[in-house]
Amino acid sequence: MTKEVLGKALSDAIAKIDKLWDDVHGNFASHASTNNVYDEVENDYGWNEGFFTGMLWLAYEATGDEKYREFFNPDGMPDRGETAQGASDNSCWARCQSWIVSGLPYSYRYTKEKPMLELFEKVANYYINHLPDDFVPYWDLSFFDGADEPKDSSAAAIAVCGFLEMIPNIKDDSLRAIYEGVVDKMMFSLYNNYSIKDTPDSNGLLLHAVYSKPAGVGVDECNIWGCYYYVEALVRMIKGTKAYW
Repeated sequence: MTKEVLGKALSDAIAKIDKLWDDVHGNFASHASTNNVYDEVENDYGWNEGFFTGMLWLAYEATGDEKYREFFNPDGMPDRGETAQGASDNSCWARCQSWIVSGLPYSYRYTKEKPMLELFEKVANYYINHLPDDFVPYWDLSFFDGADEPKDSSAAAIAVCGFLEMIPNIKDDSLRAIYEGVVDKMMFSLYNNYSIKDTPDSNGLLLHAVYSKPAGVGVDECNIWGCYYYVEALVRMIKGTKAYW
């Protein structure tokens, strides 16, 4: 595509974003259209909402028009904390913490912004300090050893990949050694206690994961991202670090 064609495509897209924004009257677009028209919906704090707000931000990035920023808080800070899959608004959903542990290293790979290293250390240490004895977290980090709550093996697999991605960037030898030890313990526990070795009827890879405990969906089951990150972690540890995202 030529720059002229790309420019026309972007102009057309911005025009449609403007129409969509007008149609939803400052609310959100439905997750899927009906007869190719999105409906107006209230924010349900689902992950899909990020794509609508993301389009507004991209429109701002493309045009510099401040009207697209009006949707966001002026200071860029959230209004409040509210959980969708955690135990409470004041707790720490384990898989969300793992997404941050893995997401920051990927962001750092592309941006090389040093504050991300400092933030990674904080979120990684919080995650480590809330692990039970077997190094696989409960579905929410507010639970500790002895709790009558399910573990989330997928959160551990995700976190392992985050540590493996960031460890080469850690300059502090003692901290790097701690993270390497945690990775080894998490993977040892996943393989010995959570991987499917003796369940021939199952076609999953990793047992005892949790999709959404509050919704009662996929509790103490395999889930596909847990299986994926478990394999990614194994490949990384055998063949070395590689960016998969």
